[in-house]
Amino acid sequence: MAEVSIVYVHLGLNPSPTLNSFAAIAQSQLPDSKIFLITDYPDNWKHFPGKVVAYDKSLRTKEFRNFVNKNLELEDIAGGYWLFTLERLFALQVLGESIKNPIIHFESDVFPILSPDVLDILAVKIDGVAVPRLSRERGIASIMYAKSATELQKVLERFLVMLNSNIKVTGDMDLLGLALNTGIVDELPTLPKNAWRIYRHGSARDIVFDGAALGQYLFGQDPFHTNDVRISGFQNSDFEVQLSKCLWRVDHKPVVGDELSFEIDGKTIYPVNLHIHSKEIIPILDFRNTRWIQAINEANRETSRISSETILNTIHTQPLKLSSRLRVARKHGFIQSGIRFLRRRFLGY
Repeated sequence: MAEVSIVYVHLGLNPSPTLNSFAAIAQSQLPDSKIFLITDYPDNWKHFPGKVVAYDKSLRTKEFRNFVNKNLELEDIAGGYWLFTLERLFALQVLGESIKNPIIHFESDVFPILSPDVLDILAVKIDGVAVPRLSRERGIASIMYAKSATELQKVLERFLVMLNSNIKVTGDMDLLGLALNTGIVDELPTLPKNAWRIYRHGSARDIVFDGAALGQYLFGQDPFHTNDVRISGFQNSDFEVQLSKCLWRVDHKPVVGDELSFEIDGKTIYPVNLHIHSKEIIPILDFRNTRWIQAINEANRETSRISSETILNTIHTQPLKLSSRLRVARKHGFIQSGIRFLRRRFLGY
């Protein structure tokens, strides 16, 4: 088994309530791995359970600066949130050749369910960079794997070309979708029919990587989309499996430990990660834990869904300047701009 570097990126002052907690869980699952956080506010992350690496705008490449100048509205939308989700891909270059082993990049709201056998199959299956798919046209870096820093750099250079040559690419998911559809990056399987088979302590496991759908179903969307509360049960319209028809479990297995799985059409699937879109701090996977018991019972419709108290939303709600609204509408057309707004407001992406 090769060691891996687990890398997070957080840019800007938008809060990230889950980052430290989920990073600590990732570290506990792979204690021999190195863990990094790249951020432009290192003083805000003194309790990060790994090495903090400083980043600032002066490190932007000429190509990325050109993209920002063409899309100035992105610095205004949600306090720059969507620009930072794109820029964090390129911020990974800060680590450079100091990383000699494979890289796993997690978004800060992604709950890891890692094990050495997952690293083994990634090393065999992926020669470059890979991410899950969100839809036919969009990818997502909820989890991103790179064989090496060198392979990652090659892909990022191609990303910069795409950014400045395709007006439809204005965010990380558009960019990753184009990269998937042109073969620049490989696809990590999200659907049961495409699952990879691994062997854990002599037993077979079929694994998938969550883009957004599994975590949205188990723990809900960002409260921005659900009237400022968290509630489970969201079915992502781009995910072709009806998740309410699955049988969900958290089981304890001797030697292996606790495992999350769902069964569909007689096939048991084990997720490698969950995108906790609702930004809830989820405790470590434990079949005895009351939060996990509640989530599984709700998923299996054995109990009524319990909504949270009202959440103070400080990530997406900053007011948007009229000039930025007009810039977006003029660039993409009023109808298309309206569709994009509604998707983000009600579907979460």
